[in-house]
Amino acid sequence: MTWDGSGKADGLRVYLDRSEVETTSLRDGLKTTVSTVQELLIGARDEADAQERLRDSTFLNGFFDDLQIYDREIAADEIRALSAADPQYLMVARMNDDSRAQVKDLWLRETDAAKALKARQAKHDAALTAFEKEHVVRVSIMDEMETPRETFLLDRGAYDQPDKSQVLHPTVPDTLPPMADDLPRNRLGLAKWLLDESNLLTARVQVDRYWQMYFGSQGAPPSHPELLDWLASEFRDGGWDIKAMQKRIVMSATYRQSSKVSPELLERDPANRLLARSPRFRLSGQALRDQALAVAGLIEPTRGGPPVVPYQPEGLWDELSAKGYKYIEGDGADLYRRSLYTFWRRTIPPPGMMNFDNASREICSVNLSTTNTPLQALNLMNDPQFVEAARALAERMILEGGDTVIEQISFGHRTVLARQPPARTQEILNASFDDYREHYRTEPDKALDLVLIGASIPNERIAAPELAAMTMVASVLLNLDETLNKQ
Repeated sequence: MTWDGSGKADGLRVYLDRSEVETTSLRDGLKTTVSTVQELLIGARDEADAQERLRDSTFLNGFFDDLQIYDREIAADEIRALSAADPQYLMVARMNDDSRAQVKDLWLRETDAAKALKARQAKHDAALTAFEKEHVVRVSIMDEMETPRETFLLDRGAYDQPDKSQVLHPTVPDTLPPMADDLPRNRLGLAKWLLDESNLLTARVQVDRYWQMYFGSQGAPPSHPELLDWLASEFRDGGWDIKAMQKRIVMSATYRQSSKVSPELLERDPANRLLARSPRFRLSGQALRDQALAVAGLIEPTRGGPPVVPYQPEGLWDELSAKGYKYIEGDGADLYRRSLYTFWRRTIPPPGMMNFDNASREICSVNLSTTNTPLQALNLMNDPQFVEAARALAERMILEGGDTVIEQISFGHRTVLARQPPARTQEILNASFDDYREHYRTEPDKALDLVLIGASIPNERIAAPELAAMTMVASVLLNLDETLNKQ
């Protein structure tokens, strides 16, 4: 039964088996409030009626299976839902927190359904743990203290000698654009300051790095500061689009100049401060490795993920590590990931990178030196990564280049240098191939040893002497001065 509290008979609804029953009003004369301090009696109007059963005798010998009293009118949809519910669940719903907890504990310990549910939950938890272990990388993060601790000026930078008379407060150096007064003095405020429209410093620093990457370090204040300021503003206003900035620089007339220099220009501007010619310098160790893998068709383009461990001289860590760490060489695609993903141990960096003047990362380096040493040539011609890349490039030259050796070598030259070989270069490479092929035909074991270097499997359709000879030609292409230098 429901009643809307209107004091009228038509505000009363009676339901049987979830459906409303038609009623007839015999009396409709409630004039006073229904609020009372008397006890509630079910089946009688007062205590005397309940004892004598003189009135409301229609409830004689009746029983209640379940009684629920609500402090509002229940809608018809709710009546149907309540009527279909199991009374034991309704009973649990009306329990206090302690009683409900006891019933829940008993159900979890004793019922078969709960045991099956816990078994399924354990299975799902194990699957989730395995997934997180393989795919989720957990990192520590910093959080702001509710009450920042006091920071003092350190005497000569010694951490254990603070000058407590000089309390420091977080802010940016006076030489830089100031932080707005409404910015919080924490990491969030610093991040907003870095990207503030009035602060061109972040964009300018990034553009300076791109400029150094394409034109080299000038070792002095920039010769074209207004140009760099303009590029920085374009970079910021363009939504910090890195690819667009690279395209803008490499498509410029300045960058697309020839790197050839006349004696007069060399005398006038030996350091190329005026950018009258395109810069020329050797590629980094990472770029050289990635370039060789790319032209060979070996490079693995997958982005992101944990670091990988490519080829490295056996036993190097054993000689230099006092803690017994083992270098476990990767396999499959991990051997051909971009150099960006190479595992780097600070005290024992990858030797192939260090040969090409990469920073050791033991200290911060804002610029790298560029050298040209015999050890670099030894690296490029004997490192398994480069030998394997030369063999894979040779396979491409033979299988994709054409039917004749001339066509195949021309294909390799175009693949590496993006242009046709001059006639003299073609002649030298052809003659070199003939000499190498003759050598490896007389030394088939050496040919097999050469083509089996590396983890990838050589193509069985190509005879070992032919493949070894073309591998040597490909190695020559990968070691040309114009391959190793940006010009």
